[in-house]
Amino acid sequence: MRYKKTVLPLLLIMGSGRLAAAQVPQKAAAKLNANSVYFVDSVRLENQAALMRYEASTIAAVTIYTGPEAVALLGESGRNGAAYAETIPFAQRRYWRYFRHKSAEYAALVPVPAADSAVQYVLNGKPIVEEAAGNLSSIDDATFKSLRVVDAKTLATRYGITTNKPGVLVESGVPKSLYHGKKKFK
Repeated sequence: MRYKKTVLPLLLIMGSGRLAAAQVPQKAAAKLNANSVYFVDSVRLENQAALMRYEASTIAAVTIYTGPEAVALLGESGRNGAAYAETIPFAQRRYWRYFRHKSAEYAALVPVPAADSAVQYVLNGKPIVEEAAGNLSSIDDATFKSLRVVDAKTLATRYGITTNKPGVLVESGVPKSLYHGKKKFK
């Protein structure tokens, strides 16, 4: 029998994701419990068990808030901590909206979020070979440096990428709250 990986175990043993106050994921996740507040794609879940509906492979990013930061964000209901999970499509829409406002050429090349599978992203000179919605969606005005669209020939010449897809070269600083951010963005 095949078992589905759900978000709840992911929260408990997370190895990546965005974390408030740059806490080590396992330590931050260990502070969550059945009385914590859980969100998926900005929608508050009725309880922790509702996380079981989501497969871990569909999650792009998890942000955990604990202590005074959780209370400041959610009021008294945040006293036991909070976890915000974003699905890949949700995170993808977020960076797509952001990037299209930064570059008219990108907006023309990627007219809808689903069209981004037709391009190859390169983040800070490093081709993205895995799912990157979580990392790309963490880019904001505080970290964004530049975005440039290049043709497939340029990708092949500079990066050895021979997919025949145009490239989207993104330069960004490291988001402060991204766990292992320096490793992911350098």
